[in-house]
Amino acid sequence: MRTLGAVLVALSCGVCFAANAPFIQIAGPGNGLADTCNSRSGAASVRVNLDLPAGSSWNYEVGYVMSDMDSMYMMDMMMMGMSGGDVYLVGSAPQNGPLAANDAALSIGAPSTWFGAQGVRLPTNELVVTATAYSGANGTGQVLGTSRMSWRCDNGATMTRVDGLNSMGGMPTADVKQQAVEFYNAHLDHYFMTADAKEIAALDSGSTPGWTRTGLSFGVFSGPAAGTSGVCRIYMPPGNGDSHFYSASASECSAVTARFPTFVSESSSVFYIARPDTNTGACPAFTVPVYRLWNARADSNHRYTTDPAVAAQMVNQGYVPEGYGPNAVIMCAAA
Repeated sequence: MRTLGAVLVALSCGVCFAANAPFIQIAGPGNGLADTCNSRSGAASVRVNLDLPAGSSWNYEVGYVMSDMDSMYMMDMMMMGMSGGDVYLVGSAPQNGPLAANDAALSIGAPSTWFGAQGVRLPTNELVVTATAYSGANGTGQVLGTSRMSWRCDNGATMTRVDGLNSMGGMPTADVKQQAVEFYNAHLDHYFMTADAKEIAALDSGSTPGWTRTGLSFGVFSGPAAGTSGVCRIYMPPGNGDSHFYSASASECSAVTARFPTFVSESSSVFYIARPDTNTGACPAFTVPVYRLWNARADSNHRYTTDPAVAAQMVNQGYVPEGYGPNAVIMCAAA
């Protein structure tokens, strides 16, 4: 990990997704579903919610719906989490947990991969994608949940969306999604990030003067979703920056308070977020890298961003990147 002596930052809580039994849910259509009746169309995506602990897995399949299938029989099959009228053309390799996502974009490929190099003349204009969660790794074990959505391949309109039962008797629901909002104080030349509604309101109203939104934000978790770690929030008093430090590493949090005994530990888990690989800096699926940049001044302050261009801009201004791997990734935000 690349880090600099005095550690400090500005940021706060964010996106929310409740930990629950392993499940996967196709929440709705994404992009590129229109004009998918032929193999020349571009990539497509759907929106998914999922929460898979370590040891479980999931995959998806794409195909078309048999047009001569009895509609009542098909609905019965779908309500049981099955797909009796579906003909699947391609399936993804199983992905293993821990994974967590709330309304994240899932790429399901392009018709050129679904229909094959020569293309397929479809007997229907209804395409289908099914996502399935398994109790074991690599697509093994019990089927814990199945979610299915079909759409018209000409205009992309959703035709059906049905969730099969999971091991707890139903599909869990996601918490309200929040965003950690970034603010900037020109007088201090400091950045601050928070998803706390009261803090945001105070900053927006001017009751805490000098702060304006930068227009940037990223997602975090309000609870311990699968694959996430608690993020500590440490206050650095005036003379050390009058700022806050955030870390998803419990050992780093402990090291900071031990090294700087005047710093105040406000919370050991002000929010939850995924962590990157400590060697490569790679983030898990359905997350995006968060970069931490230190201003390298006596009035210590950090900026957190998911935008590589903003990170590069801050480095050009003399900020020091702190994180893991060649790109110095410090955390992984909800996509």
